[in-house]
Amino acid sequence: MITVTLYLGVVKQKKNLQHLELRFHIICWLFPLVVTLLPLLTKSFGKTDIYWCWISINQTIDYVWRVICLYLPLWLSIVFNFVAHVKVVKVINTHIAFASEEKEYRVELTRRLKLYPVVLFISYLPFTLLRLLSLFEISNFYFDLIAVAIYSLLGLLNAIVYGSNPSVRSSLSRCFGIQQENRSIDSFEDSSLDSLVVIER
Repeated sequence: MITVTLYLGVVKQKKNLQHLELRFHIICWLFPLVVTLLPLLTKSFGKTDIYWCWISINQTIDYVWRVICLYLPLWLSIVFNFVAHVKVVKVINTHIAFASEEKEYRVELTRRLKLYPVVLFISYLPFTLLRLLSLFEISNFYFDLIAVAIYSLLGLLNAIVYGSNPSVRSSLSRCFGIQQENRSIDSFEDSSLDSLVVIER
């Protein structure tokens, strides 16, 4: 939903996206609820092949539920994130006018936008490969360990990427008593999409 909002605001130049909030809530709450309940119909929840409870792999339908409940929406989301972020970065680099003192901010902004989908890809790729291997009944404890470890870093990697902006760094510096000079890009970070000027070239 963050990417959808970013795409609509920057690429499609839509204003006042607040009217989409109800739709976002329906998608973010109703869809997960439905796909969580579906495996109950076939009693597919249970101990998995990697040491915790989820959708078991005792019958063929269990593999179908895994794809429907996680892997299909996950990889569709990852592909959408890649495509949308590429388009957003292209618009920022070619159609949005920044003041000369905000050039550094543009570079940092586009760098972080490129990292968001990369974090998703890195975090979920080992788990996806693990599931594909399980279809062929191939199991390796060390690969399981690596997949779980990388997936567990998702929150940390997101925190680093989302938090690596001038405003957050400035707040952390103040929190720890480190003085930083005020820079225009700090205030620009807090501005809305409405303040961006789109120009045709």
